[in-house]
Amino acid sequence: MSYKMSAYGNYIIVVALVTTIPASCVSSNKNTFANQFYKQMSTFYGNKNLVCSPVGLKIAMAIMHAGSAGNTGDEIRKSMNFGEQSPNLETLKNEIEFLRTPGLRMTIKLFVNKNVTVKKTFEDDVNNISSAVGVGKVPFSEDRRGSAEAINNWTSSSTDKKIKEIVKQDDITSGTRLIIANAAHFLSKWKYAFDKKKTIFGYFTNLHNANTKVRYMTDTFLANYSQIVKLRAKILQLPFEDDAFQMIILLPQTNADLKFVEGEVSKMDMSEIVGLLQPTVIEVRLPVFKLVSLVNPRRPLQNLGIKQLFTPGADLRNISDSGIYVDKIIQKVSIEINENGNQTSPLNEKYKKNATLPRFYANTPFMFAIVDQTTTPLFCGKYTGENN
Repeated sequence: MSYKMSAYGNYIIVVALVTTIPASCVSSNKNTFANQFYKQMSTFYGNKNLVCSPVGLKIAMAIMHAGSAGNTGDEIRKSMNFGEQSPNLETLKNEIEFLRTPGLRMTIKLFVNKNVTVKKTFEDDVNNISSAVGVGKVPFSEDRRGSAEAINNWTSSSTDKKIKEIVKQDDITSGTRLIIANAAHFLSKWKYAFDKKKTIFGYFTNLHNANTKVRYMTDTFLANYSQIVKLRAKILQLPFEDDAFQMIILLPQTNADLKFVEGEVSKMDMSEIVGLLQPTVIEVRLPVFKLVSLVNPRRPLQNLGIKQLFTPGADLRNISDSGIYVDKIIQKVSIEINENGNQTSPLNEKYKKNATLPRFYANTPFMFAIVDQTTTPLFCGKYTGENN
């Protein structure tokens, strides 16, 4: 029984963004890339916890598309689903809202070997997108340690010290000319807080059916919810402060269904999933967790069709005439989920004490996405109870 209420050559690019990202180049066909990319990353990560940022890579690839030509540009355009009206740097500047949104920090920047001549038009256009996005020069060929420190210092500063290291000295060789690095951190308050007095310790069953003790936040909310038979999952949507972001949690019926859910979601648009949910008074129990993932998106991007960008045959003539290509691409993402919220739930006690309310108890592995108001997935991931 449920209670429902009405609407209530080598290259390093480090991307640093702070944004709600409603851009057409980002949000159009947004879930096609996001869901496919997540599925690829999940396969590589196996049973481990994972969080990644499809939108960070999509913006980085939009910048790379503007610097590319020929088959390299075609591969990026088709794989990223940019369509015929592909974004250029001027439209990217107009379409992305680089706001210091509470709780979100994301970095994007191109670090190029100082001996490479970058075309001034491209460099100026990228630097003009935002103070958080730009082109930087570092001495890869002369000082590997110093280059890594410069990138990490910039990343730390751009994420308010939430992410202090994204590259290591060993990621750089004397021949490195370009690396793409994307760093992002998310910690936002819920619109309605979980009552900390109700936080308990309990068991979480991982994909190997082993139990570990975790801290669970528990409360009763009016939230968008549904049990979707074709997905073999319960789905819950919870808003963060100011409704700027939403967390969508997909809880499989059994552990064996997690891969099935991931596969089915990769075929769907996130807005389609959200459209299946109904306002429901529900008891919610979620783990309190922090996830940090350092991922190499190169192979997933190659599997999705972006191949030439990572080879000496890359056509990046709009960036440089030096014959550069992307040697390494790195993404590091950190998210924190806890009880904190802006206000207490407005539900009165008669709902909170009702024993027949539906329950959403996330005590087994689940998939999640954090989306903006256009349902663009900023972050996708899975919580399995197994650290990297």
